[in-house]
Parts: sequence; structure tokens; C-alpha cells
Amino acid sequence: VDGWTTTEAVELTLKESLAFLRGDDYEVTKASGEVVFRVRGNVFSWRSHKEMVDMHGQVVAIMDRKLESILFTQRVFNARGELLFTVRRRNLLPWKLEMDIIVIREGRRVASGQKGVPPDFIVTGNTLTRDVTITRTHDREIVTRISRKGLIIGDILLGRDTYNVLIPPGSDIAFSILAAIAIDEIFRK
Repeated sequence: VDGWTTTEAVELTLKESLAFLRGDDYEVTKASGEVVFRVRGNVFSWRSHKEMVDMHGQVVAIMDRKLESILFTQRVFNARGELLFTVRRRNLLPWKLEMDIIVIREGRRVASGQKGVPPDFIVTGNTLTRDVTITRTHDREIVTRISRKGLIIGDILLGRDTYNVLIPPGSDIAFSILAAIAIDEIFRK
């Protein structure tokens, strides 16, 4: 996502908000409490449509669920509606947290999961603790670490999760947050 590459390591908190009439909403904050992004869901959308906005209210990206996919696929678009990447579960086994992220580039107009098309990033993790690592495939460099932040009884009962998202220097903050939300959405299905 353009303009969100970090020059230093960043730790953000991704917290799901309770908005019963609006769908799944998320808030992304720095350790200081400063809001970096807000994600607004739409409860009346068949595709679980969401918009991520920056601290000035400008749309950064749009995401939705691909309905015709058995393996649960989330699609992420830029503010102009151009497909940026897809996040797709590798299998239907509930105890295996493995997903592929395929970045859509000029000249690469392929469906995610198409045979012979390697993913750009691999998502692996633990389904119980929801600790997840996103690794770039060509150099095996970790671009994001996601971990569930504490287990608060109220959050568990309400189905609301909070995650720490660790982003190393040179990584895209918006990509990491959008991927974390897509992973959370797929995990819930």
C-alpha cells in the first residue's frame, strides 16, 4: 500500500471494536494510544466489506471476502478499487493455520491459489494462541509478527480480540495491518 513503509521497527495494537449495527470494526493504535488507522465494517454487506481509513479519515484500502471461494479468501483493494493482494487459507483443517498472500502486480493477473503461482508471502502460526508470522517467500524474511494480546474474559465472551502487531524496519505498515485483519476474518470462518 503506497506511502506506509516504516524506517524503524513499529509495534501497533489492533483491537476489534464492538459495533453491533455496523459489523466488525477495528482500531489500530501506537503504544502512546495515538490512533493510526480505523477499519469500518458493514454488517449488511454479503462480502463483509470493510474500509481502512488513516488518522485524517482518508480511505487507505478496502477489503472484502470472496464469496465463491471454499478456502476463505479475503481481497484487499486500494482506495481506487484496484486489487492489491489476496489472503487465502491453504486448507480446510481447523488446527492448521497456513495461508498464502498473493500480491497483484502489473502483468500478474492470476487468481489466488492457481496452480504454478507461488505466493509472495506465507502465513504460519498457532491456531490456539493465534500467534502468526508473515514471511516473504523469496528471501524468507519475516515482515510481520502478530500475537494475541492477553485473554480478557469480557473480550472472550464478546468474541472480541486484541493483537500486537510487530513490524520490522522496511516493511509496509498498512499491508501488515490489512493482512492481520484478513487473517483474523478468515480464522473466524
